[in-house]
Amino acid sequence: MRKVLILVTTLVILALALAAYFFKFAPRPDYVLKVPSVSPWQTYTDSRYRYSISYPSDFTVVQDSQYSIRIFHPPAQSGADPVNFVYVSAFPKDTPAQNTDFLTALSALKVNQTRSLAEVDSDQDQWFTYTRLEDASISATPARLFLNSQPWNLPEGSQELMYYLQNPDVEFLIGGFIESPDPVQKITRSQFDQIVSSFKLD
Repeated sequence: MRKVLILVTTLVILALALAAYFFKFAPRPDYVLKVPSVSPWQTYTDSRYRYSISYPSDFTVVQDSQYSIRIFHPPAQSGADPVNFVYVSAFPKDTPAQNTDFLTALSALKVNQTRSLAEVDSDQDQWFTYTRLEDASISATPARLFLNSQPWNLPEGSQELMYYLQNPDVEFLIGGFIESPDPVQKITRSQFDQIVSSFKLD
């Protein structure tokens, strides 16, 4: 009987010790990492060229022409031009585009090939040099991806990424000037990829 009592007492002590251990190290509500909430996004829809693209709610959309829009975080100084922005340009194939030569030159580049597309002065080559990267797919449409690592008149460290899509009726350039050191206007590569991935053809 005494042996049984000792065994029971030992088991109780072990149980209490284990309970104290797990209580001490078990995650408490205030220690649990919280996933940050994502602010709602808005969607811009172009009924003429039949596409849509989404963007963070604190960004704005400006229509530059009947063919192009820009998406950006408003600059801190009212009226200032944005340093970083995402753009979408649509070129109907039945309408002569002003930059046909530019699109033709882009199309001629092979993967990993680099070429200056400066139109006039060779001194500007460094700001208009594009490298074709690995192809991608946007809205289930094949897209060619190009990089300009030193865009014209932008702070050091900025870059331009540009996708070129073709469908039977319209050609699209979907790109952005990103990674500016400006903390207010900066669009990161991750943000750019998120915005571009939301592009859809209707």
